[in-house]
Amino acid sequence: MNRRMALTGAGAAVLAAGLVGVLFATGALGGGDRSALEAKKICGDMDYASQAKAFQRVVPDDGGDVGTDSSVRGRPEDHEWTSRCLLSLDGENALLIDSRLVLTTPENWQRNLWSREIADGKDLKKVDLGARALSTPNSFALLVSCTSEDRSNRPLQLSVAVTAQGEARTDDGARRQDLADIGVRAAQLADAETGCKPAEALPKTAPEVK
Repeated sequence: MNRRMALTGAGAAVLAAGLVGVLFATGALGGGDRSALEAKKICGDMDYASQAKAFQRVVPDDGGDVGTDSSVRGRPEDHEWTSRCLLSLDGENALLIDSRLVLTTPENWQRNLWSREIADGKDLKKVDLGARALSTPNSFALLVSCTSEDRSNRPLQLSVAVTAQGEARTDDGARRQDLADIGVRAAQLADAETGCKPAEALPKTAPEVK
């Protein structure tokens, strides 16, 4: 069963609406070809070269057209920074990477997941990473505590959600790992863009999802 993952504490409705509205929007985003997942810059100016194979496994290769749509909005100092990258296959949305600065706590962040019935307990796995990290068969979510603050001197958090749609072409463990690999890289890129400066350094690669 396909699942949607939305992550945030404060401003939950905004992020939830963004994930649902973007991930399940109808209509093609513009055609491409398989090289879109082999290029150094898969999402605009974001460098996901090391995760190209993970992208190829998550977005099924049926010889179809690959479309990409990416955007960055807001200013980090106002905790309104949001980055999204959406990949589609033959006009059907396949993978969404949503990174944003938020004001929340790990408890509120995870509570919002459960309040929206994002995943069954049996499918939800905790990953030893950041302030909190969660994995489901179709999603990976990471919350990172930043040492940077907004203009009101409030500590910021960096939230990253990677959500896949469509039939899995790999087993559960491999799919979870691919989504985690993409998610950690998204967090690294978001840190570089926002100056989050995580309280705990992000790893170079995602830990094993067990």
